Amino acid sequence: MKRKNALMAITLASVLILSGFSTPAFAATEILYMVSKGGDTQSPSQLWTVDTTTGIATPLPSPVGFEACTSMDFVAGVLHAACESVTIFGLFTENGLISIDHLTGIGTAIGNNGGGQNYGGMSTHPISAILYAFAPAAFSTSPGLGTMSLGTGLFTSIGGVVSGGGNGLAFASDGTLYIARDDGSATPDTINTVSIASGAETPSATIGYVSPLSDGDRTTAMDFSVTNTLWAAIKVGSGGGGTGGGQNTGDTYLVTLDPTTGAMNTPLLIKDSVGSAIVGVDGIAFLIDVQVGGMSIPINTSALLLAGAQSISMWMIPVILAGIGIGVFVIKRRN
Repeated sequence: MKRKNALMAITLASVLILSGFSTPAFAATEILYMVSKGGDTQSPSQLWTVDTTTGIATPLPSPVGFEACTSMDFVAGVLHAACESVTIFGLFTENGLISIDHLTGIGTAIGNNGGGQNYGGMSTHPISAILYAFAPAAFSTSPGLGTMSLGTGLFTSIGGVVSGGGNGLAFASDGTLYIARDDGSATPDTINTVSIASGAETPSATIGYVSPLSDGDRTTAMDFSVTNTLWAAIKVGSGGGGTGGGQNTGDTYLVTLDPTTGAMNTPLLIKDSVGSAIVGVDGIAFLIDVQVGGMSIPINTSALLLAGAQSISMWMIPVILAGIGIGVFVIKRRN
């Protein structure tokens, strides 16, 4: 009888576990973050969240506190960005690396290179979690692809093609690195793959613009979503040619791109809640915000893909096994 009662208890516990988990025990939301630097490079940067279905951006409560943030990405759930005016111990001010609280928008200095250095793109490797950055030749003392130290902000150059502009560095879930190339003229941007060993680039696609975007408009940022879709911010005008707007002015549109064909979806104007276009967009990054028991756990999109945690079954397995283990323990104790 005791064994029968114990088995019934296990069955009941299993039913309760399964019924309780018939709907997710957690809520997972993919959030697109964006950083803008206003109409000129001396304007304070602002962090936003962006609705990918409407293009409406909502500002975080506080300004970042640093000027001209040009690229950003999450590393282990912490947002990092390359910005100007990064002062360390009050001794010097240069372009450097900061972290940003993605809930408040406030930035904190990490370090800089102690010299003229600018970054056109930044992305985190989905397996090694190493932060890579691209430094354009025209604005950098150590141009090309390199890695960023999360502790000091120092840039270690790997090499690669250094002529022309490069923006929107982005890793796909398989570890392939892509970059958008802009030569400053009224010609389409190209998407290249980049070797993380040498920085060498291989042409992948030419962007096929969809109205109101056109040849010569400038790709300012890229990132892959959890579905491995490549998203990009593209500004009207290149700053060195093209149709309309200087480097930090001109409307910016949110699009998806096929990195192998260059195909683009219908562009969404990035705007605030009253419909005003937001200028100076220069960095985007996706984050998965997981709510478990009322607690927020930020997860990189690439980490979520690798973990295979897109299905609730992955979370049910350890709970069910624990329930069975408890039942077996009860049986043994009663015997």
